[in-house]
Amino acid sequence: HLIFSAFLILFTTPFHFMTYELWQEGGYSWLFPGVFCAAADACVLLCLLRVLRLVTRWLKCGRPRISFQRFPFFLGGNLDVDLICSQQIVATGEVTVGLRYIQEAFETSRSGSGSNSSTSTSVVCYQTYEDIWTIDADQWNAIGGVGRAMSIPLPNESKYCNDLLARPARYWDLKITVPMNGVDYEASFLMPVYDQIS
Repeated sequence: HLIFSAFLILFTTPFHFMTYELWQEGGYSWLFPGVFCAAADACVLLCLLRVLRLVTRWLKCGRPRISFQRFPFFLGGNLDVDLICSQQIVATGEVTVGLRYIQEAFETSRSGSGSNSSTSTSVVCYQTYEDIWTIDADQWNAIGGVGRAMSIPLPNESKYCNDLLARPARYWDLKITVPMNGVDYEASFLMPVYDQIS
C-alpha cells in the first residue's frame, strides 16, 4: 500500500501543477485534470488509512499465527488449530470464526463494440462452502493469555479438497474476527485440508 501510494503521488505531481496553472488561467480547462487528480488523491488517502489500520492492529494484537495440532487435515475429520498472538486479544463483543471453501474462476468480459472491442480476463473468487461459529465475549476473554484452541468439523465430501496447484485454484480459508475497542482484530489463514488418502 505504501509503495502504491508513493507511486501515485509521484505520478500525479505534474498533473497537480498543470491543474493549478490551468485554474489560474481561468475558464474550465482545469476540470478534467482536476477530477483525475482528485480521484488519485482519494486512492492515496484510502491506502494510507488502510496502512494506519494495519499498524494500529499490529500494535494492539501483535502478529497472529496459527499452530496446527497435526498436518495436514482430512475431510470428515476436525480442523484442530491454536490461534497464537504476541499480545492478549480482549473481545468487546461476539467473536466470529468462519471456515470457508473458496473456488477461483476465470471470467472474461468484453468492452466496446465492433473493431474497437476488447476482452479482459480476471480471477473471481466464489465461496462454495461456509460454516460460522460465534463465541460470547465473556467466554472468549475467560481463557485469558494469548492463545486460543479451536476444533472445527470438516465436511466429508471430496469436492472440497484443496487444490492450490490447479488454475483456477481451490482452497480453505479460516477467518477470525474479534470486536475490540478501536480497531477490530481480523485475521485470515490458509488451511491445509485434503481428501483422506486410502
